[in-house]
Amino acid sequence: MSEPPTTPVEEATEAVAKVAKSSLLPKIILVVCAVLALVIGGIALTARYGVLLPQGRLLIEARASGLKIGRFGRLKIEGLGGDVWREFTVRRLTISDEKGVWLEAKNIEMTWSYAALFRRRFHAEDIVAEKVVVLRRPTMEPKTESAGLPISINIDRAVTRLELTPEFSVARGVYDVVANVDVQKRNGGQNGKVAITSVLTPGDHLNAEFDFGGGRPLLVIADAVEAKGGALAGSLGLPADQPFSLQIQAKGQGPQGRFTALAKSGAVTPLDASGAWTKEGGAASGKVLLSASTLTRDLVGRLGPDVQFSIKGTQAPAELYDLDAQVTSANLAVTAKGKANLGKRMAGPAGVAVGATA
Repeated sequence: MSEPPTTPVEEATEAVAKVAKSSLLPKIILVVCAVLALVIGGIALTARYGVLLPQGRLLIEARASGLKIGRFGRLKIEGLGGDVWREFTVRRLTISDEKGVWLEAKNIEMTWSYAALFRRRFHAEDIVAEKVVVLRRPTMEPKTESAGLPISINIDRAVTRLELTPEFSVARGVYDVVANVDVQKRNGGQNGKVAITSVLTPGDHLNAEFDFGGGRPLLVIADAVEAKGGALAGSLGLPADQPFSLQIQAKGQGPQGRFTALAKSGAVTPLDASGAWTKEGGAASGKVLLSASTLTRDLVGRLGPDVQFSIKGTQAPAELYDLDAQVTSANLAVTAKGKANLGKRMAGPAGVAVGATA
């Protein structure tokens, strides 16, 4: 039996899933571990005990340093020690863009299984970094189409003390972080949990859990609270001196599900969205306050202070949906009507009529 076609509202829910994944630390963990796996795996053709010698470890450092990490910049590692094939340490790891170092990690210890690489899988039992410091916001390169990771990544436990500097998040933040992630190769799905608790302000936290892709049921849960504001809000471009909260829930099983997303910053609501879907179709609507965040404030002059959206879809023949979508702001209104399947990026024979007024 073929899988049910993706509904328009499920597409909106995928956007919510991306919000939950947008926390910087999980991305850093995945990027660094993927790079270490690829670099060390590339040297797996050398002698088993050769890399235990200082010369062998220097070879790995040389091969890793300068390695491009997608849109994040280039990697550099210093002070590689221990048994690279089982338990090793890195004294210092940095990621740099054209402006210089924007992330620094110190005293990393990793326990992993190199044999898993032969099954195109990177498995780390434990990753501990004494400290990870985000010095500023990186100058991200334009996003390009990706075929996904060439190997699966499984991290049983990652632990660090994370520091966000004012250059990145307006207010300084120090957090204890515990995470685990499982990302399948070639966009085969991913799941994980992250718990971020404030050291400077007890009670402030960010907890997230996600599981989606690869044909699995959808699950995204995120809960963030800063009673008086702080670095988490500042990292999103929101005022760091105002109470902040974020609640995201998205659950889907088979052809049905629902999601809600709500962010509060003081008396302002930067994000409020919800939706639900079944095999017959679905609907979603919401509002994004562009003026609330410095990261979206440059759009205010072109679109207006906020953007509202609504999308409805009802099942039609040939795995299509009767689509009716609207995006409105003070300076622009866009409508889209017609038969389409957003999940398969497919339009009906008559296409989709798109209209825009400024």
